[in-house]
Amino acid sequence: MVFLNRRISSIALSLSCALASISVSAQSVLQVSASPNRSRNGESVLFKVKVQTETSGRVTAPVIGDLKDWELVNSFRSESPSVSYINGKVQYRYRAEYSFFLRPLRVGALSIPSLKVNIGGKTYNTEALTVQVDSLPRGQAARPPSAPQRPSRPTRLPPQFQQGLTIPQSDPLPDDLNNGSGNVGLTPDEIPANQSFFIKPEFRVKEAYVGQMIELSYVLYQRGRNLRNFEMAKFPDFKGFLKDELFITKNFSQERVQVGNEVLLRSEIIRYALFPLKAGELKIDPFVVRAEVFSSPEDLINSLITGAPTPQMGTPIPMEKSSGVVRIPVKELPPTPPGVIFTGAVGNFEVELKGPQEKLSVDQPFTVQFTIAGTGNVKMIEEAPIPLPPELELYETKNTAELRPDTTGYKSFEYLLLPRKNGTLVLESFKWAYFDPQSASYKVTETPRLSFQIEGSANTNSPSATAQKTPVRRVSPFDVIKAPLVRRTNANSTTRPLWIVIWSGLGALYLALGLAFVRRRNQKRHFLRLKDNPWEKTAIAIESKDYKDPVGLAILVDQWTREYLTGQLRARELHHESSRSEFERVLEGRLPPEFHQLADELRLFWSHLDLVRFAGSDKWPIEIKPAQLFPVAQELCKRIVSRCRFTDEDETDNDDD
Repeated sequence: MVFLNRRISSIALSLSCALASISVSAQSVLQVSASPNRSRNGESVLFKVKVQTETSGRVTAPVIGDLKDWELVNSFRSESPSVSYINGKVQYRYRAEYSFFLRPLRVGALSIPSLKVNIGGKTYNTEALTVQVDSLPRGQAARPPSAPQRPSRPTRLPPQFQQGLTIPQSDPLPDDLNNGSGNVGLTPDEIPANQSFFIKPEFRVKEAYVGQMIELSYVLYQRGRNLRNFEMAKFPDFKGFLKDELFITKNFSQERVQVGNEVLLRSEIIRYALFPLKAGELKIDPFVVRAEVFSSPEDLINSLITGAPTPQMGTPIPMEKSSGVVRIPVKELPPTPPGVIFTGAVGNFEVELKGPQEKLSVDQPFTVQFTIAGTGNVKMIEEAPIPLPPELELYETKNTAELRPDTTGYKSFEYLLLPRKNGTLVLESFKWAYFDPQSASYKVTETPRLSFQIEGSANTNSPSATAQKTPVRRVSPFDVIKAPLVRRTNANSTTRPLWIVIWSGLGALYLALGLAFVRRRNQKRHFLRLKDNPWEKTAIAIESKDYKDPVGLAILVDQWTREYLTGQLRARELHHESSRSEFERVLEGRLPPEFHQLADELRLFWSHLDLVRFAGSDKWPIEIKPAQLFPVAQELCKRIVSRCRFTDEDETDNDDD
């Protein structure tokens, strides 16, 4: 212990002497900007202060005091210090960016006052800016500013935090994880050194087949309870996969795990079920998170040994972590065995074929249900062509599917059949196959043989019918038209009431068939429209309140925003599962420079959705009311699309569609 203390003291003394040798003539750069510089509809303004210096002194963050014409909505900061040893000299660089979201409180030329920034003991003043505000949003009148919002701090800090220790800020993860070993759990060799927390993807397969379910979890590991303001910054794209979200955390429940000689806190953040759509090596880009980190006692030793800077103690440090790239080799399915029905099922399943047990009637439809249940790609299974006898006509087929969080699920097909003949009709058994990835072979199940007893009128050759000299002709409704208007009948005749009954029944039948045809045609058109415009289906779910809590509302609004922008922007590189950075990159190229603030508004709105999703249902965390969340998203997205520029190629693609 005495040797370690001497070693630390010598390293600290060496670092102090080296830092003292930095050139005093180092330059400091201070820049300010406001976006947009003209607020036409009272939208918030992003005010940024950028600091860049090569001095080793302490840099204090600028503080916004009393704002007469603005309300401070939120504030963020990012810092990037670095120390390098080049040609016998220590070179120190520090970059920081402080962002403030300001909401205007009145109309006119509003001034953002000058701020003071202390760099290495010297005070610098930023340039005062003026932003023109043309109008305020509807329903918002000019009002006095409220008290500025400041980041929440713990009421009582542990003793080690009060000492002012901070962890090193440069702790990257390797870009590529070793996926061939099947990353589930954690080994001592996989624990990054000198990191307070890290993200690890965990899955159970070394290689997969096309259509095989891959359960992928992103897990947060911590060395201590020193995180706050955790947020998910970027989700993977999952190109080449069909994905289903199985679980997303709401309260970040933690469990202690022993890895070698170290105890870590483990929290599962999100879990997906992935289904490869093609063969080859498929790549999943990183999952990125952000958090603010307090320091621990070990960080002082790490900073002295590694040479990383140690900022002021007790200040939370914003950090960004990446899970690294995941690569999964995917193989094609082997050839299907002859004589079986294979509809793309990969996993482990059981099947059930059942129909009605009671007696049926001719020309009266009935349903036969074919259900597939188990673990696997239930939503990707296609309809099985069941063998039907000639006397049974297939009218239509419906299907329902569900994948549960425990990875079990089912898919059910309902075949609506129409019998055309009376008697006993038999639905023969058939062999249905699925591919089992565990044994790498096809498994075949055989359905039961079903029989149906059909009753009703049919053309039979009875003796009484053959004895008649004149065959009985089926009555046609046109016979009424051909018949004379006035007929002479005897008193015992019942012809006229019979014709009235027949005509009324046929008329009602034709009317019902016509209405059914129109209703089915409208349903088909509605289905095709929702298929081409998926955001309309999501809007229906939102307006029908098809959710139980604010988290569900935020997820549906985020889904509608992605689907609407994907459909309206018509960019080939976009789909409704694209990351937010891809949407921002497309908007940067489509929006004229004077409308780039719309992308900032969209980014701010997405951050509000994240706050709602991770705050849970206990308290609504933003000022936008739940009932106004979807209208605000609609109005913002329509403004963005109306200001975008479209090329001739985009118009050609739209015409082809």
